[in-house]
Amino acid sequence: MDWPTRPSNDLESVARIGAGDRYLLCESGNDDPLRSPRIFRALLTGNEIEIEAEVDWPVPISNVEATAVASVQDQLYFLYAERADNQPSTQLNWAPFNPGTMHFGAFQSVALDSVDPEKMARGVVGLDVDPGGRIYTVASFDPEAVGLPGDPDFGPFRSSVWRVGQIRPAQGAATIKLDPQPTRVATIDGFKAESVTLGFENQQPTLYVGFDDENYGGTLRPLDRKSVV
Repeated sequence: MDWPTRPSNDLESVARIGAGDRYLLCESGNDDPLRSPRIFRALLTGNEIEIEAEVDWPVPISNVEATAVASVQDQLYFLYAERADNQPSTQLNWAPFNPGTMHFGAFQSVALDSVDPEKMARGVVGLDVDPGGRIYTVASFDPEAVGLPGDPDFGPFRSSVWRVGQIRPAQGAATIKLDPQPTRVATIDGFKAESVTLGFENQQPTLYVGFDDENYGGTLRPLDRKSVV
C-alpha cells in the first residue's frame, strides 16, 4: 500500500465508517513510544485498499486494540477502549466524528469493569456496535500478559465475547449506558480473539469473531445467531 507519510507497523483495529466502503485503520500506540500513533482513513475497492488520509490520534493513548464507529441520529461517533492488561477496569470512550475532515469532537468516557478478570488478562481487545447501538466487546487470555514461562505464542489461549451496553441519543448528542451486568455471549477456550464484528449471512445478523492464535495462525468464525438476539 502507499502510505501518506511512513508505513504503519502496529495497526491493531479496523472500524467501518457507516455502511460504505471506507474504514478507519488505527495504530495501537504500543509500537514506539517516541512516535505519535495515527488513524488512517482507507477506501476499499474490490481487493484494493487506498489510504486517503491520516491524522494523529486526537487524545493520548497507551495500548488500544478496540475501536468502532457508531451512528446515532445521523451523527457518527468514534469509540475506543484501552486493552487494560491485568487492570480492574478500563475507560470506554466516545466522541462525535467527521470522516470527511477526520476531525474528532470532545471525548466522553465511562468506566467499564474488566469482565471475568480471573480468566481474562486483557479486558478489551475488540469492540463493535450493532445497528441498534448495542456494544459488543472481546476479552482474552494471553500468557504473555501474565508472564507465564515458555513461548507465549504457543498459548494457552482463552477468549470471551460480551454485550456490555448501548450508545443512544441524549439531548441532541449521544451517551453510553452500560448494562448493570454485562451479558456473556460466548466463551471460546483454546483461541485468542482480537476482534468482533456484526455481519450478515443470508440476510440474518451474525456475530463474527476474529482470532490471532500466533504460531497457530488466524481464523474468522461466526457465532450462533442467537447471540445477537
